[in-house]
Amino acid sequence: MSTDSFTEISVACNPSEDLTIAQPRTSTIDDPSEELTHPSPLPFFNVSLPMEEVSQVVEASLTTVPIPTDIMVDAPTSYHVVESDSRKGGDLLTDSLGFQYVKKRVASVSTSWIWSIRTKKNRCLASVSQQGNIFTRSPKEHNNGGNPGAKLRAQAISLVKAAASYIKFGDCTKQVPLLFEVMSQRRPQITRLSWNSSHPTSCLTVAASSSRSGTST
Repeated sequence: MSTDSFTEISVACNPSEDLTIAQPRTSTIDDPSEELTHPSPLPFFNVSLPMEEVSQVVEASLTTVPIPTDIMVDAPTSYHVVESDSRKGGDLLTDSLGFQYVKKRVASVSTSWIWSIRTKKNRCLASVSQQGNIFTRSPKEHNNGGNPGAKLRAQAISLVKAAASYIKFGDCTKQVPLLFEVMSQRRPQITRLSWNSSHPTSCLTVAASSSRSGTST
């Protein structure tokens, strides 16, 4: 048995015999730095580090950004000719910007259109030149705003005029459904309408001619 870990103790039990008992040796630590240290259950926290300042979030006001009043669509201007729709019964030219033009001069290869509203106080010099289905606007700009619903208004007036030319005097109440039927048509020009007295809720529309339209350059 190793004598390093045990100390032999002799006990006299019998004068003639010696009994030796092995007892564990208790070690002592002379150096305090050799003591075992247990880590703290709390996480490491150092209060000496600098704290970052959080900047205050400020919401930007919506009133600071001005809202534009003139919104122009970046699309080519389209033109549409509505036949027999002017005040004098002539053709009317409308565009997608809401402006209307009437014929000024008709030549063999081109047609000149001028702004439909011209008075002594309002001398708008805007015009459009037409060659076939190609429309070219002059450099002169309009001095007033356009009406976005001018095209639909011109088509509706043309439909009403076409329906009124076929309504007989003294028999308007029976032909009221005819007016609604004409207004529901997509084509503004109607060449012939017939009334069926046996079916007052229906009418016949034949050979509706299409209006001319074109693009700008």
